[in-house]
Amino acid sequence: MTAMPASGPIRPQPGPGRILDITPESAGWDNVAFSVVELTAADPWSGIEPDRETAIVPLSGSGRVRAEALDAAISRTSVFEELGRIVYLPPGTPYEITTESSLTAAVGSAPAEGRYPARIIEPSEMRVEIRGGGQAYRQVVHSLAHPLPAEKLICYEVFVPRGTWSGWPPHCHDGRDGSPYLEEVYYFRLDRPEGYCMHRNWRT
Repeated sequence: MTAMPASGPIRPQPGPGRILDITPESAGWDNVAFSVVELTAADPWSGIEPDRETAIVPLSGSGRVRAEALDAAISRTSVFEELGRIVYLPPGTPYEITTESSLTAAVGSAPAEGRYPARIIEPSEMRVEIRGGGQAYRQVVHSLAHPLPAEKLICYEVFVPRGTWSGWPPHCHDGRDGSPYLEEVYYFRLDRPEGYCMHRNWRT
């Protein structure tokens, strides 16, 4: 694990193309990369990660992911209205994302050996649970988490009502005192233009 720079919000840039980009180098850690890409009919997106597994998650709009033998339609009206199918790709798999109108998608990756094949993860496979209560009430979707197969990538979607806390009680994932070591990206979307969110970190 490398030294981590000061944390803070990273705001999207104008699209189309990659509007948000977090790499192990920019984050100061070893494993996780995360991007958000905006596509139009004239601006597809393609990539290949030789030594990394990749997950493609639609956020809004519709399109297709083509990767070798896999050809998958992905779509989502909004993250607040429905779950979206996820495309999982093993290392070394070239892919292209296209749309006939518009599509915003999240693309995450992490080092992997290639133990699992390319596949589509349907919303019906994702476990959904309610956690907490009171000011910590929220819905947690296990979008890409055990028992769904991935070597290192973990993906959750958390739906948080206004005025409540998502990560409660306070906890750590820094590998100290028996806690797991996890490199985490929190990507926020708000369903009201006047909304805002708070994210608090502490260091020991």
